[in-house]
Amino acid sequence: MKTDLLAPQRCVICGRYACFDELPVCKYCLHIFNSIITEKCEKCGKSGLYCNCYKNDSIKYLFSYANEFFTHGLVYYVKCYFDVRFMDFLVEQMFYTLGIDPKNYNAVTFVPRKPLRKRRYGVDQAEQLARAIERRFGIPIIYTLERIGGRQQKTLPAKERFLNIKGRYRMRSDIPNKKYNRILLVDDLCTTGATVKACAKLLRESISREVGIIVIARK
Repeated sequence: MKTDLLAPQRCVICGRYACFDELPVCKYCLHIFNSIITEKCEKCGKSGLYCNCYKNDSIKYLFSYANEFFTHGLVYYVKCYFDVRFMDFLVEQMFYTLGIDPKNYNAVTFVPRKPLRKRRYGVDQAEQLARAIERRFGIPIIYTLERIGGRQQKTLPAKERFLNIKGRYRMRSDIPNKKYNRILLVDDLCTTGATVKACAKLLRESISREVGIIVIARK
């Protein structure tokens, strides 16, 4: 991607500073982004890359979601807007930082957004993440899951989320009759892990022996 020196790209995070070096973010926001990735966990005192607080589950995440302007704004941007440069930047950061080898996966799929919200914003952020992974790393995207209603998870306390998620997703009827060794499941934000774990279980029961889970941020 070439940068126009007369009309350089704007930073997708702050929108104020010109971007160079083929990056969608300015140097200032890139510095903050890197500091968030290496920020220490409040529970164990280790950086997110070495945190063992979630060692018993299989969810890998790029950074911890904090109620701060930068992290909140970044996740909000992913949810509400579609920017190819930023999606490509995020998936590259996720793969390289988390040490994910694309050769280990036969396909990538995603947790589908609620139809009403997709119509409202015109985009499914998890689908765009999966598309970016296909574009940057060559892992073919497959459409496997569909949402069938229910209350939004964010309105419920942690204990009720696992109960609410049952029956809220199902396998699509038009998926290919094919088995996969390993599938990569992606989503943007994970709170309790109820949604991604339920979707991963459906995939394991239907078409894949193993399912890896990665998200941008985890609360």
